[in-house]
Amino acid sequence: MSLTKEPHYQHFRRWLARGYQAKMRYLENNQQLRADPRKFAKDYHSALIVGLPYGAGDRKQTTKPRVAQYARLRRDYHRLLRDKLQTVAKNQLWLPSSYRITVDSAPLLERALASRGGQGFIGKNTCFISPEHGSYLLLAEILTSNRLPVDEQLPPAPDKRAKRGGCGTCRRCQVHCPTGALNEDYTLDANKCLAYLTIENRGVIPKQYWQHLDNYFYGCDICQIVCPYNRGKTTKTDPLTMPTLAEIATLTEQAYLRYFSGTAMTRAKRQGLIRNALIAMHVSNDPQLSTCLETVKNRADLQDNQMLRETCSMIQ
Repeated sequence: MSLTKEPHYQHFRRWLARGYQAKMRYLENNQQLRADPRKFAKDYHSALIVGLPYGAGDRKQTTKPRVAQYARLRRDYHRLLRDKLQTVAKNQLWLPSSYRITVDSAPLLERALASRGGQGFIGKNTCFISPEHGSYLLLAEILTSNRLPVDEQLPPAPDKRAKRGGCGTCRRCQVHCPTGALNEDYTLDANKCLAYLTIENRGVIPKQYWQHLDNYFYGCDICQIVCPYNRGKTTKTDPLTMPTLAEIATLTEQAYLRYFSGTAMTRAKRQGLIRNALIAMHVSNDPQLSTCLETVKNRADLQDNQMLRETCSMIQ
């Protein structure tokens, strides 16, 4: 599609003004570029939007805490997508030597950009949803200096449900969101979102949200699991071998790198994973919790971490 001034930008600005980005201050940077990607990519005129399916077939409830489906990929999706798009770019003769691949590496409102291509829309859960493939899609872009044939359509009316998409009156994602982060249509309050609290958040997780970590202790997929567009959307992937909660709660730096180096799980850092695992063990009544707490408190390289000290204190 053509790179043009972003029509969804004002919605994004209002979202920022309300503080719904929580402590993700990087989202406040490069506003001119987010408003008009042409200022970022002066030599590029078109964008190809690519989606990598990742749905693992999760159901809403589980018998033990788990991680979000995208994070179970053995390779970090940033590297995986970049490699795949490099192969695509090299094999397409119509692509010039001047192109750029972006995977969360540019100030683009990529879900908004993808929705203008006519292959999907932004749902009430704020995910990009393809009527054919659902929302279990990791997005990436190839920006090119070519002026490609434009495949753009107006997004479907949000209050209607049609063949080409739209939520209509459906509110399943909002009803089932465990923390109320989606109470407002098409708006996510990251301050309440489990994905933010367990991944991007570098501080203590407010205790009012702890009870939900017995379902997901890294990320959250519930607003996608209950979406009708995701029924039957399961993809065969190369899954990460996941250590136990007790192993995660007592990670050494060496074990952290052995288990998670090169995966999306590193986004929360070692201390964040330990925090999440301890809370998940607490709310799921894991019998190994006491031993893990003692290990964490006596680990020399963790004793100066205020977030972990407070978390351990709140558990006890």
